[in-house]
Amino acid sequence: MYSAFFLSSFFLACLFLNSELSLLRFSFFHWLKILSVQILVFSEHVVWNVHLFSSTLLFIKNVVVVVGVCGMFVS
Repeated sequence: MYSAFFLSSFFLACLFLNSELSLLRFSFFHWLKILSVQILVFSEHVVWNVHLFSSTLLFIKNVVVVVGVCGMFVS
């Protein structure tokens, strides 16, 4: 009688531990997925800002060149 009680308790403990580990594993991969998406969004944001910055510098350089060429023709 005691062995059946201990065996059933052991089985329930293993079942509970397995479900907790499964939940923990799901939670870990869920948070890992969220973190990877956040990293991708952040890196895309950084790349967009670098692209915007380089486009702004290119625009400023073109304006300086146009002003310089116009100044050359005027003088």
